Amino acid sequence: MNRNVPGFVQFTSILAVLLLAGVLYMNTDRFYASLPAAESDAASEKLTFMNSEWDGKANDLNRIKIYLAEPEKGNLLSERTHANILAALQYAKIPLEVISPRQMESLKPNPYTMIILTGEDSSRWNLEVIKKFVREGGRLFAANRFSDPAWHNLLGIEQAHGYNDTVKGAVFSESFFKGYPDLGPESEFFSNSMLKAELSPDSMTYITAESLPLLWTHDEGTGRVAVWNGTSLQEKSARGLLVHSISLAFPAFLSGQMGGKVMFIDDFPAPIAETSSEQFQKTYGMSYEQFYRNRWWPDMKEISKLYQIPYTGALIGTYQDKPDLSSQEMLSMSERDLLGYGRQLIQGNGELALHGYNHESLLTKSDPVSAEFGYRPWRSEEEMVNSLLEVKALKEELFAAQQLKTYVPPSNLLNRSGISALKKAVPELEVIASLYIGDPSNGSLIQEFDYDSVYKELYHFPRINSGYHFSKEDQFQLADSIANMGVFSHFIHPDDVLDEARSKQGDWEAMKNSYTSMQKFLAEEFSHVKGYKQIDAKRRMDAYQKGKWSFSYNPEGIEIHGYNVPSPSYFYLRLEPGKRLKTGEHPFGHVKKQQDHLYLITMTQPDAAISYIEENA
Repeated sequence: MNRNVPGFVQFTSILAVLLLAGVLYMNTDRFYASLPAAESDAASEKLTFMNSEWDGKANDLNRIKIYLAEPEKGNLLSERTHANILAALQYAKIPLEVISPRQMESLKPNPYTMIILTGEDSSRWNLEVIKKFVREGGRLFAANRFSDPAWHNLLGIEQAHGYNDTVKGAVFSESFFKGYPDLGPESEFFSNSMLKAELSPDSMTYITAESLPLLWTHDEGTGRVAVWNGTSLQEKSARGLLVHSISLAFPAFLSGQMGGKVMFIDDFPAPIAETSSEQFQKTYGMSYEQFYRNRWWPDMKEISKLYQIPYTGALIGTYQDKPDLSSQEMLSMSERDLLGYGRQLIQGNGELALHGYNHESLLTKSDPVSAEFGYRPWRSEEEMVNSLLEVKALKEELFAAQQLKTYVPPSNLLNRSGISALKKAVPELEVIASLYIGDPSNGSLIQEFDYDSVYKELYHFPRINSGYHFSKEDQFQLADSIANMGVFSHFIHPDDVLDEARSKQGDWEAMKNSYTSMQKFLAEEFSHVKGYKQIDAKRRMDAYQKGKWSFSYNPEGIEIHGYNVPSPSYFYLRLEPGKRLKTGEHPFGHVKKQQDHLYLITMTQPDAAISYIEENA
C-alpha cells in the first residue's frame, strides 16, 4: 500500500501541472484563436411583436394634437428650429401637423391641442386668435425667444430689457428631466441668445442660464403656455430638451422610447500598433502589445460583462497605405491579432463589423474632404470595390460563419461614391454607422436614424458620443438622446491611450474609471436602455419606428393601444402635479417612477388602461 503513495503523488502533481497549464492557456489569446466561430450570424435579440385588436375608434378630442406653424421664410433660426421639431417629435412617436397662420383661426381649444411657433416676426401670427385659444384651454409652445411687448402678458413676462446674445450653460430644476447635468457659463457646449426677461410671479421656471429664465410655463385662463427663451432648439443636441419642454404644457403626455444602446470599438480587431515609446514603457512597465493583451482588453471585457453591453468591433485588415495587398498578404502579417481578438469578440456575443481594408476613407478626389485628415483618395470606385473584396476575403478566411452587416467609415468620412462601392462589394450590408452630430463640410457623414435615400434596404444608425472620458458635456448629450427617443450609441478606440488629445493626457486607469462611470450612469439612470450589438439595435429601432400607437387621454387616465409594435415597448409619461400612477406590476406590464411627475411605462401587452390616482389619496 505504502509503495503506491509516491506514484499517486507523482500522478496528482503531473495532473495539477497540466490543469494549471490548461487554465493559463485558456486565458491567452492563443486559446481564443483556436475556438470555433459562431455557427450563425443570426441576431441574438429575437424580436417579438404585439398587435391590439382594438379598432381605433375613440373620441378625437382625447388625442394629443400638435400644430406646428409654418416657419418664417428666410429666418434660419425659425427654419432650423422647425426642422428640429419635426425630427424630434417623429423620433418620440408624437404626431404633428404643419399649418399656416390662417389655419390657426379654425382650431378648437382643448387641453390636448397645442400650437407651436418658431421665428421672430410675431406679426405673422394673430395674437388675439391665439390668446382666445389659450384662455379657453388650448396649449401654446414658443420654441425660440422673440421680443414683442404685446405678447408679454400671454407669455408670462413682466418686463424685458433687450437681448443677451452669448448666454452659456444651463441649470435644471429637479422637476424637468433627471440626467441632464448643470453646465456653468464656462462650458462652450450649450449657448443661447436670450431675452433678458423678468417673469410674472405665477410663471414656473424649469431651466435657467446665467440667472436668466430659459424655460418656463405660464397659465392663462384655462390654458397653458410653455416658453423656450433661447435659440438652442435648432440644434440636434437639444431634441430631448424640446420633447420634454413641450410635455410640460399638457395635463399628461406620452413619448416613446426605443430602449437601446450600442458600444463600438473602432479598429478592432486590427493589427496591433508596434510602438517603442520609452514613456509608455516607463508608465506601464510593458510594451503596448502587452498592455493591449494584458490590461486594456481584459478590462474592456470585464466592463462588458458587468454592464451587459456586447461590443460591435470594426475590423481593419491593414494599416498600410497599399491599395493592392491581397487577403493572404494581410493574413500573413496580422493573422494572430485578427483571429485571436476577433474570436473573443464573437464569443462575447459581439458583432464583427467592417471598418475597411485599411484606414483610408472611401472617398475619391471629387468627394469633399478636409485636407486635415491626410487621407489618400482612392483612384476610382472600382479600386474601392476591389479593396473591400480583399478584406471580405480575409473575413471569410478567419470568420466564415459571420456576415458583415455593419459598416463604420474611418474617421466617419463617407460620400455617395463610397456607399455605392460598399453595396457592390458587400451586398449583405444593412447598416452604416457614422455620426449623429457634426460638420458635414469636412466630408463627415452626418446621419439621421433612417433608411438611405438611394439604397432603401440600407439603414443609417449614427453614433452619438465617443471616447473614454465622461464629461458633463458628454452626459448632457447622452441624456438628451435618451430623453428624445431612448437611444444611445458610443465608440472608442483601443489606441486612445497613446494619443494625448484622445486620452486627455490621462493614464489608462483614469480613462477606464471615467468610461466605467458612463456605463454606471446609463445603467442606473436609464435601466430600460438595453445593450445591443449594432445589427440587433438596428432591427429593434426599425420595429420601433414602424410600429403604430394610439393614445387617448381623459381626466381619469390614459388608454394605449399598439399595432405591430415590439415587445417590450417603453414610454415616458409626464403628469401635471396633482396626479400620480400606481407603480409596480400591471396586467399590461410595469410602471416605474422615474422622478416626481415622470414615469417609465414598460408594455409587454399591446393594450393598457391606466388610471390616475389623486396625489393626496
